[in-house]
Amino acid sequence: MADLVISSSLVQPTETSPFESGICGAEFTAGQVGYVDASDSSRWKKAVATASASAAARGIATGNFSTGQIGRFQTHETLNLGGGVSAGVVYAVSTNAGGIAPIADVTTGNFITPLAVGATTNNLSLTIFRSGIQKP
Repeated sequence: MADLVISSSLVQPTETSPFESGICGAEFTAGQVGYVDASDSSRWKKAVATASASAAARGIATGNFSTGQIGRFQTHETLNLGGGVSAGVVYAVSTNAGGIAPIADVTTGNFITPLAVGATTNNLSLTIFRSGIQKP
């Protein structure tokens, strides 16, 4: 399988979903995964499974945000991605910056950060687990 193909215009958080906000240190499109880079004034950057720090995802962008702009990232509960999700599949931080991949795609040497389980063909049940564990 490959990373989820997300149409940013279809990403819809629920009204009661918890969020974190912060200054973006990179450009985001809705549906991309972010982490907080402590070495860069705690700016939000695109999560990627190739390093422990960048794999420590904190949330998924709920809109399109430019570098330097304040972004809003959903951290928990149901997130509608508008399609492409497979029910029952566990998704994780991808080796592609900002991407969401089936956990089976996380390869040797990369860091495992489970993000969500596919609830329906549109929705992820989001519960981020920053494991800090590298796949042997």
